[in-house]
Amino acid sequence: MDDWDNLAAGWDEKPGVKEYAKAAFDTLQTVCTELKFELDPSNTEVLDFGCGSGLLSSLLSPLVNEITAVDASAEMVRVVERKGLKNVNARCLVLSEETASSLDPVDLVVCSSVLAFVPDPAGTLGILGKKLKETGLLIQWDWECEKDDEPFGFTQSKIEDNLKKAELEILRLERPFSIEGMKPLMAVARRKRET
Repeated sequence: MDDWDNLAAGWDEKPGVKEYAKAAFDTLQTVCTELKFELDPSNTEVLDFGCGSGLLSSLLSPLVNEITAVDASAEMVRVVERKGLKNVNARCLVLSEETASSLDPVDLVVCSSVLAFVPDPAGTLGILGKKLKETGLLIQWDWECEKDDEPFGFTQSKIEDNLKKAELEILRLERPFSIEGMKPLMAVARRKRET
């Protein structure tokens, strides 16, 4: 985590970072509208996994009741805390089955440009999927790669494979925007429904 700790203080000023967060937020709102998934300031609970400096949480906070923003970097969590968002509870947490037990069920899980940095993306998605309420959504944005063995991103087929291994139902998988010529993939999923 030292690398992320060292980047935390100046993260929000890096080129493209705020634009990426705003583009992810805009696509989140579009998806919620199209899927008739209401963001309600009186009761929507959100888990922002790998929240970084909290840019996405900052944009989302006026539209929801509470956000639990977790990151493995203590310095990133401090940056979130300094933003003073009243309904954002920032926590330094390395996600595992054990640590996830301290997290309440949520209506929405967001993972913005983080899953390519965890050792077991499918396992992590499985843990996050278990935190979703019955009608909850998980939205993931990660950089698209051409080959499965490239670091810091995923192919479309790898995202599909990870979500299936996590026993999540894929509702959408698309390239929603472009930042400085780079195109992230966005996946929208939910817990598999009993048939």
